[in-house]
Amino acid sequence: PKLTKMGDGLKSIGKGMMIGVTAPVLGIAAASGKAFAEVDKGLDTVTQATGATGSELKKLQNSFKDVYGNFPADAETVGGVLGEVNTRLGFTGKELENATESFLKFSHITGSDGVQAVQLITRAMGDAGIEASEYQSVLDMVAKAAQA
Repeated sequence: PKLTKMGDGLKSIGKGMMIGVTAPVLGIAAASGKAFAEVDKGLDTVTQATGATGSELKKLQNSFKDVYGNFPADAETVGGVLGEVNTRLGFTGKELENATESFLKFSHITGSDGVQAVQLITRAMGDAGIEASEYQSVLDMVAKAAQA
């Protein structure tokens, strides 16, 4: 009888521990699933925006993951801006990541849509004959003008 009581006591402790562990694990799993879906949506956006395939797409996806991991914006926005920067300025790798972050910051500061900001700024740069490498100076000038 004492062993049975002890066994029953251990069972109830085990059940209590399982409830205490299972709920947080399920919460983490649900959050992970949502985060995966968010990242997947961002990766799809990169693919659609650039039309890239194979190893070129893999490099762009790695750049997306780097920017998304460092910048507080939703995955679809990061993917869209990265895709536009790649398509319009031809940047890849670190240059692409830096420019994407700059355009994301610009759109945050000015309250503008990130993808539209890339489209409008790069179109204006092209019309004015400004080199792609000068994008940061243009963003700085426009941001200052927008805040004045």
